[in-house]
Amino acid sequence: MVKYGSLATALADDEIYLDTTQVRCDAYLAIEFATLTSSPILNCGGRAPANDVIDVTYSVVAAGAAGFGVTNNVPDPSKPLFGDTVPAHADITATFPYFGQPH
Repeated sequence: MVKYGSLATALADDEIYLDTTQVRCDAYLAIEFATLTSSPILNCGGRAPANDVIDVTYSVVAAGAAGFGVTNNVPDPSKPLFGDTVPAHADITATFPYFGQPH
């Protein structure tokens, strides 16, 4: 049985923490994830436009830290094991507002 107390505590603050000294945002909820798992993963927090936030959200809700693949012997939020089978957008630009060409 998955216990949701730790997840609820991490998400109840209802804020996105952002480390502006970082230049990359590789994983959605990485700072919150590192706090819960004592993971050494460094990240900016927040999310990049190319992050598949639905897959990460489904994985964390379905199985917590067990819902992710492992990197360096710790669960890795950039490797969700559950998802909606829809790939993240690949048609974005590297500059604000990040929109790709209209579909």
